[in-house]
Amino acid sequence: MEESLDELYARLSLADEEKISVNANSLQQNTLDISSCLVGKVLAPRIISFEQITTLFKRLWNPRGSISCKPLNDNVVLFQFGEMVDKKKVQLESPWLLDRFLLLLEDATPDMIISSFEFKKSPFWIQIHDLPLGLMTKEFAQLAGNTIGSFIDVDCDTFGSVVGKFLRIRTEIDISKPIRRILQVDFKDQKLTMGLKYERLPDFCFFCGRIGHIF
Repeated sequence: MEESLDELYARLSLADEEKISVNANSLQQNTLDISSCLVGKVLAPRIISFEQITTLFKRLWNPRGSISCKPLNDNVVLFQFGEMVDKKKVQLESPWLLDRFLLLLEDATPDMIISSFEFKKSPFWIQIHDLPLGLMTKEFAQLAGNTIGSFIDVDCDTFGSVVGKFLRIRTEIDISKPIRRILQVDFKDQKLTMGLKYERLPDFCFFCGRIGHIF
């Protein structure tokens, strides 16, 4: 595992004359409107060109306004949206894929250091199959969503009902952990086993169940 810059610096023995400090707290913010920006990382085992990343996602997103793109690191791009509605649309319709590789998106923040930032969260729509009718409720959707990851939303019909062929929930998951493919539920003296189907699931390792590398 490669050492981070902080770890390398910590092992160095530096004389006081080699260090210098500056206080940047009084500086004005730069002209970049951070609130309009997303930082995206394509989780791929190889370097994908900046042009390929930006060309594909500009086409898929088809924004109403402009999108300005800046390369920040290997497979990491800053997307600045001319209109906030486009940014919100991209977040609401995620996850996004490039050649079966997942694009992880995070809101840009002033203190974000790209080289050490850990991209590991992504929302997914997940279908829960083989549910008894008594569990096709918004309450169970929230319980299941928070068990799998962090619950965001549940798909309802025009009357607000969640009953259907399956329960469809939107949940943010930690992709550094194995993908949960089975949900076991204790219900009315039964231990039920339910299959989980992820929509737009990228390629993942069938041995460890993690997204990000393929075997």
